[in-house]
Amino acid sequence: MEEVHREHIAGIEVRFYGEVTSTQDVVRALAGRPGGGEALAVVARHQTCGRGRGVHRWLSSPGDDLLLSLLWRPPALPAAAQALLPLTTTLAVLRTLHRHHPTLRIKWPNDILAGGRKLAGLLIENTLRGDRLAHTLVGVGINLNETAFPAELPAAVSLRMLTGRTYDPAVLLEELLPVLLQELQRSRPENFPAIKEEYEAWLYLIGEEAPFEGPGGRFSARLAGIDAWGRLLLHHADGRRRAWSLDEITLMR
Repeated sequence: MEEVHREHIAGIEVRFYGEVTSTQDVVRALAGRPGGGEALAVVARHQTCGRGRGVHRWLSSPGDDLLLSLLWRPPALPAAAQALLPLTTTLAVLRTLHRHHPTLRIKWPNDILAGGRKLAGLLIENTLRGDRLAHTLVGVGINLNETAFPAELPAAVSLRMLTGRTYDPAVLLEELLPVLLQELQRSRPENFPAIKEEYEAWLYLIGEEAPFEGPGGRFSARLAGIDAWGRLLLHHADGRRRAWSLDEITLMR
């Protein structure tokens, strides 16, 4: 792993690498070092062990995609605000990509879909210190110039596949970083009503019946929105309305 160069974008120090295990690994190591400003970004041309949520991997071809992790150290943010970070960071990525393709949706909690296929994903890791958020790591993977995906990723898509155009990851990075930092700074409990309204406006399958895998097996329920902790609200067939967290259910569509 060798750092290629550094520059500043929107006041954020950005460190560029050729090949890394994952940008999240690199930025996590940097988070443990003393000093540093409010935000630091790590960008790589290729990841050998890119990570998604849980045991999932993020697969990409060298140089074809935007692979980014951002370390954010908020000056003073209550621990409760960590529930907002998956919402605001996902909105930042969606707004940036919406300039290039109009028909996007958010698949709860933080995947970006185009035509039901995955275009981008985020991975959020938070570290608390007492009742405050010490720092958060925001991993972003955006499929830009892939022309095909392996059989194990049948539901993936790239911007190039959608539009027929080729994209420069450096240009998209300059578009995304200021929006991402702005949304992180908006992640305060008092802003939840506006964040919730915007997030739900983009939420995939909201108001529709959808299949889920849960503790008792597969079931169907209607998506009703999100609660103050970012959990998915579902209307069940028996009339119950329940909030589910990511480690409890999986949307199967």
